[in-house]
Amino acid sequence: MNSRITGETIFTSFLLCIFVAGSVVSLGWPSQARGLPLALMGGGAVLTFVVLLSGMKSVSEEVGASEEAAYEQPDTEVVPEGEWRMIVWILAFLGMVLVVGFWVTTAVFMPAFMLTFGRESWKMAGAFVTVSLVALYLIFHVALQIPLYGGILGFAFL
Repeated sequence: MNSRITGETIFTSFLLCIFVAGSVVSLGWPSQARGLPLALMGGGAVLTFVVLLSGMKSVSEEVGASEEAAYEQPDTEVVPEGEWRMIVWILAFLGMVLVVGFWVTTAVFMPAFMLTFGRESWKMAGAFVTVSLVALYLIFHVALQIPLYGGILGFAFL
């Protein structure tokens, strides 16, 4: 049976690894701090796993339905440039959180991503970042009373 590894499969597998790692990391946190991250990461892992399985099923059906086309196409597909760019954006986001923390990353990275990759307007990016910062503040600082990670440089403002 010929199988193809598509760029979508690689990217979905990468996301699944991030969600699983986030779930494992949040299990070590105090009970008050792990509820929301564990729910988000666990839910993301389950949904990503379902997407991965459905993608793999559709690829195997394509291969089984047309054996002649399978011989003409290579066994592996090169990951398209857009998917590599998205992986780089995710790694940059995680690296930025590690160095400068969630507050600065949200304020700087999100508009940069929305303006360059998403091609949104300045107004949309500004509104979205403002709402995101307010939501982070209300959820973590007010409701959960948990300070967000300030990064290696210690930019924890609240």
